[in-house]
Amino acid sequence: NAILNMVGHQIVNGFPDGTGYAFKPKQNATRAESAAFISRMLNVKAGVESGYRIGTLDDDGKMSVGDTIYSTFDNAASAIINKASQVVLLNGQILSMADGMVVAQPSNETATTPIYESNLNTQYTYVESGTELQYVTSDADKVTVKLAGRIGYVKHSDVYLLPSQQMTGRSYYSVNASGDLVHNIYNNSTRSYSVCIVGKAPSNFKQSVKYYSWDGATFTLENGTKVGTYYQYFNMLPMRTSTSYTVEELNSILMKKLTEKENLYKKYPATYARYKDATLKSKLIGLPAILKEFEESHKLNALLILGLAINESDYGMSYHAQTKNNLFGLSVFDSAPLGGTGFHSIRDCVTALSNDYLNKNYIPQTGYYANGGVFGNKARGINVKYASDPYWGEKNAGHAYMLDKELGGKDYMQYAIYETTAAPLNVRSSARVSPSNTLFSYKKEGYPVVVVGTEGEWFKILSDN
Repeated sequence: NAILNMVGHQIVNGFPDGTGYAFKPKQNATRAESAAFISRMLNVKAGVESGYRIGTLDDDGKMSVGDTIYSTFDNAASAIINKASQVVLLNGQILSMADGMVVAQPSNETATTPIYESNLNTQYTYVESGTELQYVTSDADKVTVKLAGRIGYVKHSDVYLLPSQQMTGRSYYSVNASGDLVHNIYNNSTRSYSVCIVGKAPSNFKQSVKYYSWDGATFTLENGTKVGTYYQYFNMLPMRTSTSYTVEELNSILMKKLTEKENLYKKYPATYARYKDATLKSKLIGLPAILKEFEESHKLNALLILGLAINESDYGMSYHAQTKNNLFGLSVFDSAPLGGTGFHSIRDCVTALSNDYLNKNYIPQTGYYANGGVFGNKARGINVKYASDPYWGEKNAGHAYMLDKELGGKDYMQYAIYETTAAPLNVRSSARVSPSNTLFSYKKEGYPVVVVGTEGEWFKILSDN
């Protein structure tokens, strides 16, 4: 957090280092660098001691701070004459702006940024540091944001506002040569991109074009022109489905992937040291047989769970996988990343995922974290409460998509996925209204369900119970 504050206040930026920036602690500082460092610190200190002020941004993002001090936020906001270039400051922090984004920066007391309902008391989800949030508006007490299309509220102490003039990058989607949709995720702390394949690109998407989306489904061009809404199949596929692939097929594609990782180590041993002997040491070896068994007995799609295991365990080669047989990040918290539950065997780990997590708290409507039995995002699905990474769901789904694609695409679009449009919505054991046949109720709209048939005006679905 100290480094985030120093960089966020532009006291020190570091040196360009590949795709990001780095400090050089063994290199002597020049007289000019030292003077700039002190000057910037004094400017920030002056802002901290001032109260509400108005800052004016030029096109390059440099800000000049006015001398007038305002006693309240409302007085400062009312004094703005150019909304496009002026912001409200308190103690050097931007409290309000016309356009830009919000970046998660947890306070010293927390490891993640909580997203609240309007009262700032009820937390409905959380995100990791550096997450981009869509800016709606703000006042002296809170910032109104959208996360995956859902309205939420954050405290100023857990985020910082980044006006469009100061943005150095932004996450976007693109299409690769194979027709896959790629998410290019920007980290505002390191000013660098990471990439992941999330699924099949919509047919009207073109290569070399940047597409923007806050929820991974509704896309626009850079100028804001809407392109369309396209959901990723495996990200919205309910867990109660089944894969058409056999144990042998899943073992085959898994070993192919592990061989690819091992070859990366052989080619770039320093960068990919973690993949040394992956075809021998990976904790995923033998997992498909267990997953297919659990697919039958616990109603969890084996392909989806394999995608989850690949993402969470880094192909079975992560610290938690190798030392604790923990393939799914169970009880691994942002505040204690080296913690987590240890298991006697991989089967025990899969059993815990099913009995203590997915089939207990995440998929059934009676579950404590019930937001839909799909990977999803931070608005619906398992991702809402399972992980601080807002793109956890699409990363899991992306691995499932790639496995399916390389196996011939037999699972893609195998099921008809609908979503609920009423709340509460009763699910019944027979196609009639009766007090005795209610199985459970969907508490909110927008739950993805698989329709397997119809009976008159009724839909027959795979039950989340």
